[in-house]
Amino acid sequence: MAEAVDRKTIPMDDPCWGTSELHRHDLFHLLRRIDEGAFGSIVEDVSHGGHRRPPPLILHEDARYLALNKPPDLRMDGPHPATVHKLLTYWYPPPSLLARVAARDGDGDGDPGRSLVDEVSSLAKHNDLPDNSLRPCHQLDYATSGVLLVARDRRAAGAAGRSFQDRTARKAYLAVVRGHVDPDSYPALPPGSLDGWSNGSVERGYRSTRVNKGKGTYVGFVPPHGMFHMWKGMMGKRRRRGGGTAGGEAPAVAVGETAESFPRQNKRLKDEERKAFLVPDPQLSTDEEERLMGMKWAQARAEAKFVEVFRKMSEQYNAAHRNIANEESSAAVSNQPAQGLGNSSRGRGGRSSEPLPPLFRIKGEDPNSFYVCAALAEVPGEFRCEVQPSDAHKSWKCSVSAINTTGDGSLDFKPSLTRCVVLWKGRMASQEEGLSEIEVTKLRLEPRTGRRHQLRLHLAAVAGHAITGDVAYGGHSALVGTRCDRMCLHAHSLRIPLPSGVDDNTDKEFLAPDPFDVVVGPDGRDTLQVLGH
Repeated sequence: MAEAVDRKTIPMDDPCWGTSELHRHDLFHLLRRIDEGAFGSIVEDVSHGGHRRPPPLILHEDARYLALNKPPDLRMDGPHPATVHKLLTYWYPPPSLLARVAARDGDGDGDPGRSLVDEVSSLAKHNDLPDNSLRPCHQLDYATSGVLLVARDRRAAGAAGRSFQDRTARKAYLAVVRGHVDPDSYPALPPGSLDGWSNGSVERGYRSTRVNKGKGTYVGFVPPHGMFHMWKGMMGKRRRRGGGTAGGEAPAVAVGETAESFPRQNKRLKDEERKAFLVPDPQLSTDEEERLMGMKWAQARAEAKFVEVFRKMSEQYNAAHRNIANEESSAAVSNQPAQGLGNSSRGRGGRSSEPLPPLFRIKGEDPNSFYVCAALAEVPGEFRCEVQPSDAHKSWKCSVSAINTTGDGSLDFKPSLTRCVVLWKGRMASQEEGLSEIEVTKLRLEPRTGRRHQLRLHLAAVAGHAITGDVAYGGHSALVGTRCDRMCLHAHSLRIPLPSGVDDNTDKEFLAPDPFDVVVGPDGRDTLQVLGH
């Protein structure tokens, strides 16, 4: 069960693969632990840039993307002894880094491998090297292991980023939680109860009410510089297809162009409305269009005419987009419970139903499956997030700071939904006094939204079953009570549409091996064993 923890406590950079000695937290020690098979067996040695690259942690590699099986307790970037960026930079060093190593070992007496480690370790962040083109496409928490997609250039990163933004990427996690989870104890709802989540009206209802009172903006708002990039993107696409515009004429829809060709926020607008957003007012000459296509926004905004063009585009776009969003969700918003948007289901066109309970099942689905539906909010200045108090488990203790109002009067509770499937229930070895084993449940988790700490908070604060090893949300007993010193949350799979051609996307799936193995114990009973522990 969840226990109160000092919310301002941020876990030390003390990795489960290290020791109490600080030098055992560095990149050299991490690489050695990888070579020892701490995160998967080494199949073979692969020569790569003069050093060894362990194949098991590189799940996929092509000209545009890498998929890494991220070790647990490893930060993404920053001035830490070891990070994802440092690990990947060591395996895929840019030319400038290799030149530094060559200059350092000019006499030929040094160890090139160790020199490379030393050079990478000295970096504070990845962009310390201008030619380091590796860019993670999403984030994993420090304590979470598993699939991490990395782009090898800016264009590839943009394509993957759009898939995450459009929520066409699908993730699945594995987790081990304390206690036995019983889906049968949750109410069963009829099929169709989640229609509002699948057709997007829940998210649109939330977004249409989230207004920044100071600036008059909202989620989905496109400022003038955003319209500038949108216009350039559409002009570039039309020119590649041979359908460029000139003299400010209304652009015709090119052959094969559909609503999918336009940015996500535009898709609910009619064709003539979409085209209107791309018509400059005042009109641009062919020469001005050519100049704009070669400019960055910092250059374009230096000219008053260009600023006026894209300011008007922005006003027109945002007015039309927000009006349609409000029409679609007005019924849902008017029926929304006062405490927030996290627990309602809406049908197409804004039809609302009774609020969803925080924990429930869907009739006709896998009997081992259940859902967690509870709004979550980030608390300014704090590491942990918070669940809407009305959805919290009776054992959860909200902090006073989370309940207090902030900013314009309230925390920004975002609707959040997670599908869970019970894979196994049993026991794992324990270090608690008087207990040789503790009860645990292995779950498959499918987040339908992507909020910060969503899986950790849904399980600990709503379901009442904290992830084993999650000190931030499960209390220190979540760690010291087991013979496992890592948080048992693993990004098991990622399915995402990625570009396979100029205008074509293909779904690709990446799988990271399951580190939570169910084995037969000495007494003949099944028990759970964590890789490396």
